[in-house]
Amino acid sequence: MVLLKILTKVRAISGVDQVLPISEFHKYMSSVLKNGAALSVDVDALMDAVVYEPDLRSIHQMLYNGGLTHQPLNDKIDQLRWRKSKHEQDLMRETCRIGSESLNALLREGCEERNESNIVGFLDHQCRRRGADRLAYPPVVAAGNNANTIHYISSNKPIRKTDCVLVDAGCDLHGYVSDITRCFPISGRFSAVQRTLYDVLNDIQSQLLHYVQTVRPLRLNELYKHMVERMADSLSSIVFFRKDLSQKELIKECDRLCPHHVSHYLGMDVHDTPSIAKNIECPPGVIITVEPGIYIRPENTAVRNEFRGIGFRIEDDVLLTETGAEILTANCIRDPEDIELVMDS
Repeated sequence: MVLLKILTKVRAISGVDQVLPISEFHKYMSSVLKNGAALSVDVDALMDAVVYEPDLRSIHQMLYNGGLTHQPLNDKIDQLRWRKSKHEQDLMRETCRIGSESLNALLREGCEERNESNIVGFLDHQCRRRGADRLAYPPVVAAGNNANTIHYISSNKPIRKTDCVLVDAGCDLHGYVSDITRCFPISGRFSAVQRTLYDVLNDIQSQLLHYVQTVRPLRLNELYKHMVERMADSLSSIVFFRKDLSQKELIKECDRLCPHHVSHYLGMDVHDTPSIAKNIECPPGVIITVEPGIYIRPENTAVRNEFRGIGFRIEDDVLLTETGAEILTANCIRDPEDIELVMDS
């Protein structure tokens, strides 16, 4: 009776037509083998399960040594996960709200912290106290030149009073994650050089968000191309490079300055549905990130000396809709005037 209730509950939650207890697996698979059916299998999940659940090794052996025809299930699952249902969209709104409010709290209350690790702890507390289950991934808290390491997760270095801090963090709410990046001066005031570069990136982000809201069909690779073109124009206007460059040279340099894509799909994982290509049209219901970055390592001699050692990225989460796009992280403070105002309050 208890087992029947469990199976009924699993069927209701999952939407799967037929749910059987694991004790019947071998009997069921034997009948499938006799019928010569082809199965779709989440190979990665099975391999992980075999490591932690020795009882499942016989399942692995049956699939791979029993003459059973099988094909990867991952691509099919990604297709199902790619477009979010209304309920999923509501969950994403909430996880983005919590992530945004937690980063805003950091600007208001957490900037007395003088070590990257303290900010990690502060963000974890802020996300959980607002209802999140946990942080979505090991956050990047990178002060000064550390921000030029794209996936810097050491987050344990002292913060100097002249540093800008890059924070890439998100929260996990019932299996759905936010992914937000903001940069701010730990002193509460950007230096003139920091402000000049931040203004450029912030303007690029505004242009990219407008592009996402208005351009159809929307393809992520085209969005990246648009970012590089806007970056080339903007950096030329502030005499960023040490010498004049042709448009082709500018594009090449800007491609180096932002060595990651400007966007990825988001949902139940940070880099969600990885089998979905970035050169195809994105339909309504898809959630993406928009995250331009400019990273100038100290040894980059193509750039004027005063800009070297600065790394900035701004990242927002966006739901594509029938009429445009909804910026799910719009309430996360981004404009430099607002950053300084909040930190000064």
